[in-house]
Amino acid sequence: MTDEKETFRELMQRWKEFQGMTNHQGRGIRFEGWLKDLFQAAGLQAVGSFERKDPDAQIDGAMHLDSNTYLLEAKWEQDPINADPFTKLKARVDMSTATTYGLLISVSGFNSNAVSQAERLPPIKCFYVDRSHLEALLNRKLMGKCG
Repeated sequence: MTDEKETFRELMQRWKEFQGMTNHQGRGIRFEGWLKDLFQAAGLQAVGSFERKDPDAQIDGAMHLDSNTYLLEAKWEQDPINADPFTKLKARVDMSTATTYGLLISVSGFNSNAVSQAERLPPIKCFYVDRSHLEALLNRKLMGKCG
């Protein structure tokens, strides 16, 4: 049985391996699985990528916390991402139940267009997560489940 310290050590090793990958599609697929493992290690109920029946329904993962579902959209781009992934995720959340939220994860962060679009919309149910949040969780400076 792997203890918590070993689990996070292994997650850190995988995180470092991603840094040098040049196959972006392969990195993206492995990153999605890594996110599931990270969230599970942090005490959250998480699942890997899956498809829904609605059009364009590839979901990069999901997690459940306090009777809510969080759909994940994960990006690992060279530059900060624009508003397109946010808009896509928001549409998926809007088509879901009242207890469904979105979690947009971008290792490279978000450009000003993405942030300003999010600020212009009425209250939404989507959250931004960047590299600093992932590394805080990975280094156990931020735990996934509070309380």
